[in-house]
Amino acid sequence: MEKHKVIHSVWGLARFLTLLLSSSLQAQQNLQSDLRLNGSEVLAGFDLSREVMQKSSAVIYYKNREIAYGTLISKEGYILTKASEVEKYETIDVRVDHRFYPARSLLMKDPVWDLALIKVEGESFEPAVWADVAEDQPLGSWVVVNGATSRSIRRILVGIISAKVREIVTPAGEELGLHLVNHEKGLLVNRVIKKSASDIAGIQAGDLILRFADANIRNTLELADFLRKKASGTFLSLSILRENHEIVYEVPFVIVSEEFPTKTLNDQMSGNVSVRRTGFPRVIQHDALASSQTMGGPVLNLDAHLIGLNIARSNRAETFAIPVKELKKIAEEMLLKVGKEKKE
Repeated sequence: MEKHKVIHSVWGLARFLTLLLSSSLQAQQNLQSDLRLNGSEVLAGFDLSREVMQKSSAVIYYKNREIAYGTLISKEGYILTKASEVEKYETIDVRVDHRFYPARSLLMKDPVWDLALIKVEGESFEPAVWADVAEDQPLGSWVVVNGATSRSIRRILVGIISAKVREIVTPAGEELGLHLVNHEKGLLVNRVIKKSASDIAGIQAGDLILRFADANIRNTLELADFLRKKASGTFLSLSILRENHEIVYEVPFVIVSEEFPTKTLNDQMSGNVSVRRTGFPRVIQHDALASSQTMGGPVLNLDAHLIGLNIARSNRAETFAIPVKELKKIAEEMLLKVGKEKKE
């Protein structure tokens, strides 16, 4: 009899817990998805970060259209942003906090990292505070980035670091409009993308590339490393072997071109992605739902310190950022170079 009561009691407890869990899951499913991740009650815990975003991030416009964000790195108004999003415009407008400033679109550029330095003239600005650069942020760490913005309020989005810090390699040859495979004597052209720079120059499928600008490139990995150091717009001399005859072609190097359509179903479903999203020596990856127009903006930790700069929206769930260690070094080098140029 006692045994029966115990079994009945355990069964009742199990049923109660099942109903409780079911109710909890149903309530969670009924809650709007934006409220579960980026709702006002959740974001209230990141008020300090929002204040920093308001003062230390910039919104960059061309003819009243948002084209990128930026990160303030000095009290004098120097801002880092994503080069490939702003370099095509001669003049831009920049909004810091509530004020608009005219700016030259490009003072300096780092083609390896796709970074541009711009400057606005005004009163003393509040640059972002650098985080400790001793260690990379561990997986699962919270990050805070720019979301959509209004004329008065900088909104934020939160996410987590979702992959180990790593290099993002550019598929070798894509920048030139070529699909290449390794060959014992060089790189074999497997396919030429129509209307690409190489197609226009006259390179054909079946050609064997012996040299790139006098550099002996033996495989696609070496080519990716070689091209990473080249600036967009540079012309490369390609020595081609075709039917036992060596021909030299001059082909413009474009880091990423919009003439190459997205290729995968994942790309097509990801919507708006960055023009350049590969070819970075080291990146943080996070899952905050950013957009290509917010690239260049800061990535903050829970202390509202700068741990990186958003540099590419790769797809729906992957955004890449330059880690603070490399970012701080680049910023210091650029500011030092600008200072020397002013004195000269």
